[in-house]
Amino acid sequence: MKNLVTICIGLMAWVASVRAQDNLPSEQVQVIKNFEARLADANKLTITPGLPAADTSTLRYTYQLQPRTLALQYEAPTIRPLGIKSEKQDPGYKGLIQAGYGYPSSPYAYAGYRANPNKQLNLGASFRHLSMNDSKQYANRRFMDNDLHLETTYFTDQELALKGNLDFSMDDYYQYGYDHEVYDTLSGVKRRFNTAALGFQLYNGENNKANLNYFANLDVYRHADNFANRETGVLLDLGAKKYIAQKHPIALEIKTDLSTLQDTVKQTLNNFNLLPSFTFHSNAFRIKAGANIAIHNDEYFIYPDLALALAISGNQIILFGGWTGDLQKNNFRSLSTYNPFIARRIHVMNSQYNDYFGGLKGNVSFIQYELKGGYKQTKDMALFQATNTLPIGFDVLYDDVNLIYALGNIVVHPVKNVEIGLMITKNFYDPATQAKAWYLPDLEGNARIQYKTMGDRLQVALETYYMDKFPTLGAFGETGESNTLLDVNVQADFFITKKFGVFAHLNNLANIQHRRWLDYPGIGLNVIGGLQVRF
Repeated sequence: MKNLVTICIGLMAWVASVRAQDNLPSEQVQVIKNFEARLADANKLTITPGLPAADTSTLRYTYQLQPRTLALQYEAPTIRPLGIKSEKQDPGYKGLIQAGYGYPSSPYAYAGYRANPNKQLNLGASFRHLSMNDSKQYANRRFMDNDLHLETTYFTDQELALKGNLDFSMDDYYQYGYDHEVYDTLSGVKRRFNTAALGFQLYNGENNKANLNYFANLDVYRHADNFANRETGVLLDLGAKKYIAQKHPIALEIKTDLSTLQDTVKQTLNNFNLLPSFTFHSNAFRIKAGANIAIHNDEYFIYPDLALALAISGNQIILFGGWTGDLQKNNFRSLSTYNPFIARRIHVMNSQYNDYFGGLKGNVSFIQYELKGGYKQTKDMALFQATNTLPIGFDVLYDDVNLIYALGNIVVHPVKNVEIGLMITKNFYDPATQAKAWYLPDLEGNARIQYKTMGDRLQVALETYYMDKFPTLGAFGETGESNTLLDVNVQADFFITKKFGVFAHLNNLANIQHRRWLDYPGIGLNVIGGLQVRF
């Protein structure tokens, strides 16, 4: 208390002295006493800090959670629109029907429908018919093509997907390859191919926690003609792929491919494949190392399955290469599909090949491209020779052929709704015993320009296909060359309303009757047009 009184008296004296100096001249200060501050002598203390001892004891905590039911009561939120006007979405169309007619006499029909009754079930069906009769210049120059396709996919609650498909085709080809100046017409020239195929597939429809993808495929077919050729086939394909670190797959695939051709004799062609592989992915490259172990008639074949992809500049420039090999079936179904004028009795067998390839691919702005080249060694490649029967068919010749090939493929989208595509393939054949690779083209090219407008209601496409001359072999060893093919086509599809439209296809505008097979000149200019409805 005494100290507080003393402080107050001192402050009052200081205030009084300040007020007493109010009369001093400006910028003048009266010094009463000089103040000097001095520190007394002191001894310096040296302090050395140290770390506390480490606590090495282990603490253990025990947590006990008491079960308790929490009842949350809340009102449902009220969702209010933001007032942004959205465009009306296109509901899409599930079905399409087309019907038309053309010149030469050519009825055409197509119907397709796809439905999704619920999130777990997808259904699809389609049917197509096209036939043409151009017998004015060459008797029996006609064909018919019918195709039916049914499919369904069901997704279960256990991440499984079940898929089934049924395909049936009935195709007629008339063997009009004979001297029409000598023979006005021939009987027995119609050849009908019937193919029925049934397939089942089981696979995981969604990614699973184990990062394991798997599938099981079963395909059976029967391919027959009206000359007592009947081929049945069964393909069982099993596979699994396990991802390491979610991006490096280890895969194993097992194939059993059985086929039997019955005509005057029975021919079997049974192959088995075991394909293990490992693929390593990084940001800059992808490398695959695997093998293809093939078995045919108790004979083993081991082929590599190697592939490397190196990103030189992101997705713009990708360098790739590899080495693969396999057994390739030359059975009745594959040969008659490639050459519908095949002889009525043929010999089926496997081809064996090793393919060494490399190239560049990528996406640059609005351009997608692929340039590929390689060297392919093939044992027992299928070549063809005309028969000495009427009507003319084609026997199969098997020869070892070394092939050097190059191909280029480019797709360009220069502006919106415009797509330009170009494909070119060049082959250099070197047969072991035959003089040339008979009936195999060495230069092919395809160019396509497609334009869409009016909300895709109008689509116009210009397509050109080119095939250079290739060597031909007659029944008695006479050799020759085919003529050059330049096929120019224009297609237009226009929907007058959203659901109703018309279409017109103009084919082979150059009117070149290309002889893809000896003595079988193709159909020249032909046109098909009609109506179409989508729903």
